[in-house]
Amino acid sequence: MGAFSAMWNGIHDLPGVQVLGNMDDDQSMVGPSDGFPWTTYLLADVPDIATVHAACNLFRTTAVGEGPYRLWRYAKVEARVGRELIIQRS
Repeated sequence: MGAFSAMWNGIHDLPGVQVLGNMDDDQSMVGPSDGFPWTTYLLADVPDIATVHAACNLFRTTAVGEGPYRLWRYAKVEARVGRELIIQRS
């Protein structure tokens, strides 16, 4: 959890990133997850796609303990990029 915490704080610290929230579906998800059974979601406003890539890269570079392994071996990342959906009133 120390490595995950360091990575999570690293996302918060990226220039221009505003973390809007975090959602954990541990009580409402039923059935097996890919890999470990924990899923969490982070919603953030970021300035550009390069910042999204930098956030994903934290999973590649954050060390887990004193060994040679990085966080990517223990977690799966799927970055979704989009814009706000604005529904026009009729």
